[in-house]
Amino acid sequence: MDSFADTFKPVDINEEVDRFGRSVDVIGDSVDALDETQTPKAEVKIEEKEVVEPTSSFSSRFRPVTAPEKTSETTSSFSSRFKPVNSSEDTSEPTSSFSSRFRPVTATGPSPEEEFEKSMLPEGVEPGSYSENDMSKNPELFDIVFEYMSNRYGLQAVENKSNKDIVNKFLNNRRGVAMAGNSLRVAAETAYLFDAKENPEELKKVAKAYTLYKNMAEITDKDTTWPETGEAVGDVMREILLDPFNFLTLGVGKIVGGTATKVGVKTLENYVMKEVQKQLLKGVSKETIKKSSTAIFRKAAIVASKEGGEEIAKYSARMLANKGVKRIFTSAGMKEVGTATVLDSIAGSGFEYLYQRQLVDSEAQEDVDRYAVGLAALSSLVIGGVSAGLVAKRGFSDQALVSEVVKGGNPSAVAKELKKSIEKHFSEMGQNLTGETSWVSKVSRGNELDVQDTEFFTKLLLGESDKDGNVKLKGLAQTMQEQGFYFTKKDDNDKLSNFISDFITDMEPDDVKSIITGFEKAAGVKLKGLGDKSPTSFANAFAKKMNNSAQSMNSASQVAKRLNIDIADLDVNTYLEDALGLRLTGLTKGDELATKLTNKGLSKIAAGQNNFIRLLVAHPSTSMLNVMGYGASSGLGSVNDIIRGTVHLGVGQTQQLIGMSAKGVGRKRLGAALLKANANRIKLFLDPEMTAAAYKSALLRNSGPLNELSKVQAGGIDVSTSLDKMLDTSKIGGYIDKYVDVAQTATFVKSQDIFTKSQEYIFQMDKALRVTFDKSYKEFYNWEEASKVMATKKYKELELSAVTKVMEHTFSKSYKGTGVLGEVGGVIEDFRKLPFLGLMVPFGRFFNNTVDFTAKNMIGVNTVAKLAGKYPDKTHGELVTQGLVAGGLIYTLAANEQEKRKQGLGMYDTIDPATGGVVSQQYDYPISLFIAAARFFSYSMEGEKAPPELFSRIAKDFGGGGLTRNLTDAGGLATDAVSALFLGELEKSGASGRELVDTIGSQLIGGFTRSWEPVDSVIGLIAGTEMRPQNIKDGNRFVGKALTYIDNTAQLFMGEPFNDPKVDAVQGERDVQLTKNLGVRTVRLTNSLRVMNMLSLNSWDNNASFKASKMAAGAANEYNRMFFQEMELVATRMMESPAFRELPLDTQRAEWKERVTEIREVSRSRLAYEYTGEQSTFGVQLEITDKYSLDDIRENMSELGYEGDLGDLNDGQIELLKGQLDSQKSIEEYTREAVSY
Repeated sequence: MDSFADTFKPVDINEEVDRFGRSVDVIGDSVDALDETQTPKAEVKIEEKEVVEPTSSFSSRFRPVTAPEKTSETTSSFSSRFKPVNSSEDTSEPTSSFSSRFRPVTATGPSPEEEFEKSMLPEGVEPGSYSENDMSKNPELFDIVFEYMSNRYGLQAVENKSNKDIVNKFLNNRRGVAMAGNSLRVAAETAYLFDAKENPEELKKVAKAYTLYKNMAEITDKDTTWPETGEAVGDVMREILLDPFNFLTLGVGKIVGGTATKVGVKTLENYVMKEVQKQLLKGVSKETIKKSSTAIFRKAAIVASKEGGEEIAKYSARMLANKGVKRIFTSAGMKEVGTATVLDSIAGSGFEYLYQRQLVDSEAQEDVDRYAVGLAALSSLVIGGVSAGLVAKRGFSDQALVSEVVKGGNPSAVAKELKKSIEKHFSEMGQNLTGETSWVSKVSRGNELDVQDTEFFTKLLLGESDKDGNVKLKGLAQTMQEQGFYFTKKDDNDKLSNFISDFITDMEPDDVKSIITGFEKAAGVKLKGLGDKSPTSFANAFAKKMNNSAQSMNSASQVAKRLNIDIADLDVNTYLEDALGLRLTGLTKGDELATKLTNKGLSKIAAGQNNFIRLLVAHPSTSMLNVMGYGASSGLGSVNDIIRGTVHLGVGQTQQLIGMSAKGVGRKRLGAALLKANANRIKLFLDPEMTAAAYKSALLRNSGPLNELSKVQAGGIDVSTSLDKMLDTSKIGGYIDKYVDVAQTATFVKSQDIFTKSQEYIFQMDKALRVTFDKSYKEFYNWEEASKVMATKKYKELELSAVTKVMEHTFSKSYKGTGVLGEVGGVIEDFRKLPFLGLMVPFGRFFNNTVDFTAKNMIGVNTVAKLAGKYPDKTHGELVTQGLVAGGLIYTLAANEQEKRKQGLGMYDTIDPATGGVVSQQYDYPISLFIAAARFFSYSMEGEKAPPELFSRIAKDFGGGGLTRNLTDAGGLATDAVSALFLGELEKSGASGRELVDTIGSQLIGGFTRSWEPVDSVIGLIAGTEMRPQNIKDGNRFVGKALTYIDNTAQLFMGEPFNDPKVDAVQGERDVQLTKNLGVRTVRLTNSLRVMNMLSLNSWDNNASFKASKMAAGAANEYNRMFFQEMELVATRMMESPAFRELPLDTQRAEWKERVTEIREVSRSRLAYEYTGEQSTFGVQLEITDKYSLDDIRENMSELGYEGDLGDLNDGQIELLKGQLDSQKSIEEYTREAVSY
């Protein structure tokens, strides 16, 4: 089939035909297509009258026109459904009218609305007489679809597409809006109509398309084929099920029904905060609380473990009590299903009302069909069914709940085993006390042994082995390990000595006495210094010994090794540091910076900034992007696993065939483990509630590393709370903390956090347990030896590795450390703690993760890094596969980039396969990284050289430009203020300082209100406010920037927008962005933007200068409008010219550059002569900012006594300013010339 370009290329008009072979009058169409942009357009009123000679319109430039001579005869190829109806025929027979929800209407005669709808259809086409296939085959019907899709979505939606494909995408859009009420489709279409309503011609095309869809034959009509019916039902079901709004309705349903585990994870800090508040209310001083911090954390840990265990136990009981369909009919199940259904019905009615308004706004119907709005609630039955299905299947993955199936260690068993070992040890020695060991020597020399004796504690802790390594005496460490005890820090200040003391204290008095008396009896000595031999006395004696003896501490460090405090077999100093809290290895640069910035005076500022950062990410779109980013990263990991698993199976089979049976079996087992784990992750994904419960259960019974996940959110957002911060929090600070907590809950930050972490952790542990122990997650924790194995070093390594991978895939891993890279990473991560300036670089840890992700996925780079000591947890094979997978993805994407470039799509733009629309994935990291790389390599695949602008943008977007953009602005202002102060320019210093305060202050307010943006959008839709992005640089910049996220709400109080809509030089007035609240950014590309995308030029390069936007924001905005109007005419001709689009890039750029130069002059001229009144100075304002620096302008304004910016000056004032600046410049030039002579 002919392409879009071929169909409309200039040829002999006598031979020109459209895609259906009809003659086209090219000259006539060209005349009709002339734009009227030089003068304001008069309002066009569309007359509602019968169209005698209907013609199929296309666009303002490429409109296929029916041949001049039209006969009334129906062509033989035309379906019988399209025969003209004789007006004299009886029309009283009921006809089936298609409504937005399949509403059958019995006709008693044409109503005014039906007459109107009929007039919007081609002549001879009756409502309800055509189906999907007819729209593809009938030229007049297809023209309506083609025009709408061309205007609605643009070139990529129709070029090189078949009629059937275009109609299919049109119906996907319409069904998603009208029948499914998909929130994303409705929001996108509503935003589109904001533009369409301002163009009567475009609005009429929209009305025709809406009417065409509305009057299709019903899917139950006898003339609708079964494939058409099946496709329609499938489209609707897909749009209903994939509606992002479902996450809210289903989630609330679970909460109301009480069938969900609590949102997020209640960390130990939450319980500590409660205990601190209790202590403060009792009048306990802050100093006393700090001294007893360990006791507080210990008490909180007990409460946390108890409450968490109860929650998991209740969930387990619910899962076991009722299964399958029975679970739906429980009280909780009915509440959950009912709530989800009611909420979805309310949402469905709301979205239907928006759709009905679209029909009215487009003049496709006269008024809102309230019956259809009510009927729309029925679609909620689908979600009710989905909710019921989720309730019935919940728990089908049957993951082990660790805290339920793995029992904790028994102190009495430890005491019994230790006593038994002591008795056996001395019994075997008998009377042979010959000084073989220092232990025996001391016992043999007397009848008493002081409990403070070093040897006593050494042997008691570590036991004793002979020279061959055979255990002669089990010490406390080995006995505790065998019984499943292991040390987990309760806070950063916790020590191993506290753990052992707590263990002894928690023992039963009889058990402690049993150990002591057993030792005394076996050794034949008395232990002194134990008082009443109670657990407390024994624990105090141990604590005293730990504080007084270096050798004892060394023994404790060896216990740390036994209890696996650290996974590496490091030196004593490291264990003393980790286990006993003695910092001997020094601070990293990042730690030093953090310490300096968080002293007593600045800790509250740091806490406030951290709350601000948490609020910045409190937005549904950010939550959605985090899920997508996690999915992309983890998905690549799964592809890596599947490839390696398949290879291992193949190699293993080959090894067995050639006689290497043992190696072959091992390879095949490894391959099977990788493949089975990835198959099981599908179950995890389909059973998220059970997966989350398993994760929370694991938190209650972990060896330590898993606790770190509770301290950080996706993207590296710190959510940990120290005891000092708790004590320093004021009453207002407490309210702010609660506000942040509520905002993060309401915007799904906590939901996505628990979802991503639970999915990845359970998957990683399942995979690791299969590889290491040949047991699945469920099999391992139901294993009778699980408790003992969990206390081993090997298990802790697995858990730490799983936690590390979770942090990698959620981009929250810390890269602080020693060495140059570690220190630089630490500085970047801790920069957010800098007072005020830290607000400008809030996501340093996320940036570090993106750098590592890029290196890890670059074949060659990752191998070199591995050789340099990086990635110790990954094999060379894993890294090579990772690079190959990433490279294959880039290659696949690059294959489509050439066509996307020629269609004018931007670097990060992708095409929605359902509708043909454009979606920007610029902020969808890491997807955006692969798309950018694909665009770059697409040039070399075509034998071209990538433009330098493209490379610069990629380097900026992924090389730190985004990280430091805000810092550059604020840092520049701070530098200007300080420099001016030292130079004695107090007024200039003050101005820069005030601007700095305004910048930081407005960003603070904006950040604290960002979570309200979705609500503000709903208010805007209901109230009908001006929803376009506003030119916040004009007028009061502080207010404009501070109210960015609640500007619609602000309009309700102010009565009008506080600024004009923002205008871009290549996009015109910026589009309303409703879909971003749902995590998707739809894009409507102007032809100007398409050309710049095609040439890889930055879209912002043609905007008015930065100086103009600072000192003449209003004039700059209008200049952009003038430029866009002129440029769009030129760009349209370029995009419609196949010859231009096929030119070499250099030639295209040269042509574009020439046109841009001309248009800039025309735009400046129009700006000077077309504006009157207050805007009459726009041309002069722009002239001044083009010629003079900001400092010169401000200095001269100050000398003349003028305040504000150039837009605040009247005609006389600005002419006087211009004259003074010109005179000053002339004097300077004359002076330079005189000096040169």
